[in-house]
Amino acid sequence: MTGFQLLRQIFEQFPQTRPSRIMFSGFEETNEVKEAKEKYMLLEFIPKPWNYEKLNATIKSVIQS
Repeated sequence: MTGFQLLRQIFEQFPQTRPSRIMFSGFEETNEVKEAKEKYMLLEFIPKPWNYEKLNATIKSVIQS
């Protein structure tokens, strides 16, 4: 199962959850990621190796929202 498939499954089972979904990947942003942002309320996509400042800011933003 890919991360995209997991995100879709979570969204389908729990559509009422807040959009605080973050996806980490070893790959660059793809059309699947763009689709996830539009359809499944993906908040942030962070490719590896990630930037620690961006990662920290993203997590803080999710916690504060």
